[in-house]
Formats: sequence, structure tokens, C-alpha cells
Amino acid sequence: MKPVENEELIEADIIRVFFHSEKETFKCLELMPTEEEKETLTFEDIYNLAKKNGLAEDDMYILMIAENPLSGKVYKHGNYKPWNTWYECGETEGFA
Repeated sequence: MKPVENEELIEADIIRVFFHSEKETFKCLELMPTEEEKETLTFEDIYNLAKKNGLAEDDMYILMIAENPLSGKVYKHGNYKPWNTWYECGETEGFA
């Protein structure tokens, strides 16, 4: 697994974010960033979006799949020390 900086840009056409919320429910957010948003969307933004949507404070685990037509990457946050770090942990063949 490779650590990813919080300030790094996410290069993807479709982003799916999975996490547990404060209400003990499982949430999935699906984002389709515009070209303009892709120029500024970072891993820190995804973490903050999960918090805004009810990420449980005692369970910081987030799974994110960032996909393009022919390839994609899987990332985890809050599963390994240091807890506030994103890790690239896999690849997909994209959504096409």
C-alpha cells in the first residue's frame, strides 16, 4: 500500500465514498466532479465531505473508489496508523 497526501488531487470521473455514519448506518456518496472541480478536488475534501454527511467520529474508516472509463483506484482512510492518512490499496479496470 502506498500512502497518499491529503492535499493530492483526485483524478477521476466517478468517485464513490463509503463510510459509517453517526446514526450507525452505512453511507455511500457518489460524485461526478466537473472538469473545474477536478482541478481542485483533494483527498482532504473527500474526508471533509464524509464528515459533513455524518462520518462517525469514533470510526474514521472511509473506503473510496475513484474511477475513469478504463482504470480506477481504491483508497482507504482511517484503517492504518497514522489514522488520518489515505492509502492507495488497489486498482480497478474502470467503469466502461
